[in-house]
Amino acid sequence: MVDDGYQQEHWNLNDLFPDFGSPEMQSALDQVEQQLQVFEAYRDLLSTDLDAKEFLAILRAYEELTRGINRLYGYSSLRFAADTQDQTAQVNLAGIQQLIATAQNRALFFELWWKNLADEPAFRLQQSSGDYHYWLESLRRERSFTLTEPEERIINLKDVNGPAALLTLQSTIPEA
Repeated sequence: MVDDGYQQEHWNLNDLFPDFGSPEMQSALDQVEQQLQVFEAYRDLLSTDLDAKEFLAILRAYEELTRGINRLYGYSSLRFAADTQDQTAQVNLAGIQQLIATAQNRALFFELWWKNLADEPAFRLQQSSGDYHYWLESLRRERSFTLTEPEERIINLKDVNGPAALLTLQSTIPEA
């Protein structure tokens, strides 16, 4: 084995959060809750005659919500990956996975509305969606595989306790 002078160090995740339970992480959790409340208010605006400018504002709010959630998940999953035996990382990862399922369920109305929107208004809105165009197009491809909102909510919750839990458990078992 050749010594290339590289010394492995622990990951520094301070660019995401200093630690679980830090004020910065709590602030991010609070912000996600606030963003969810704002986003949920858009439900009443969704219609076939939605203005393109309002639609773009909804898409931006959804993106910001997703960014906040992904930052929390990224930190939690990287902390867990750094030490799969760390009980604090396991508990916090599970908590963030539950938060994601809850957030997905609370924001699910938007994706379902988009998938079920008639072709003409969907085409009109998609033409003014800018960078979101491809994502919106991809969602429309899932139309025939989409269930009702209550069924989709159940799937989101079951994914946390099913496949995600099994993958986390598998990661905690040391290889022989």
